Amino acid sequence: MCKCGHIDKKNRKRHTFSCAKCQYTLHADANASINISKAISGLSKNKNKQAA
Repeated sequence: MCKCGHIDKKNRKRHTFSCAKCQYTLHADANASINISKAISGLSKNKNKQAA
């Protein structure tokens, strides 16, 4: 997932993450660690919906 919120498997090409929507580019592992940090801290925009 990009910092702009765009999600697409095509954004990642080997070791490079490049958003097709906003052109944000970063090492794929660095982007993944940012996404993991957001998910752990609860800042992720796309939280999993829990069943009631």
